[in-house]
Amino acid sequence: FTEMNWFTLESTENNGEARGSGTLVYGLDGTTDQLMAFNTDLSEPLFPIAPVGGDLVGADFVPGDLLNLYAIRSLSNEFIRISLIDNSVNVISNLPTPANFAWTSMSSDPTTGILYATISNCTNTSRLFTIDITTGSPTEIGVINNGSCLGDIAISPTGQMYGVDETNDRLIQINKA
Repeated sequence: FTEMNWFTLESTENNGEARGSGTLVYGLDGTTDQLMAFNTDLSEPLFPIAPVGGDLVGADFVPGDLLNLYAIRSLSNEFIRISLIDNSVNVISNLPTPANFAWTSMSSDPTTGILYATISNCTNTSRLFTIDITTGSPTEIGVINNGSCLGDIAISPTGQMYGVDETNDRLIQINKA
């Protein structure tokens, strides 16, 4: 694998198949654009889940829905749902994207279930949005003042958001309000 982006989910089943009692770890193989998985408790190799078309900049599970992985395709600006039941990939919406900006990351808040995403122009501005998982509609929260080129966001188990500012090579704390 030349590039893998990883997402984790604790589960005992995948497509109805028992996969042990460990954590299933999902990742995107950047060479084949396949969603892959492996179980942390078993010595089995990676197994393919679904072809997802690549260029994912953010993917996450939302609390209460652990059978679907939500993601953003950056080149096509598509918000998608990947079903872990039947391995289907469904486009929920095309995300409107301002000129000179690109979708750069996405993460769900485990305390609220809200899905957050960022766009950036990587010159001086990054913006924070929420995304409705049913309609795929983004709602802008505002400018992220201390992150000019936000490459990734993550939210702690207590709901605190952090981001990686790639221009300044630093981890920043982000106010979600």
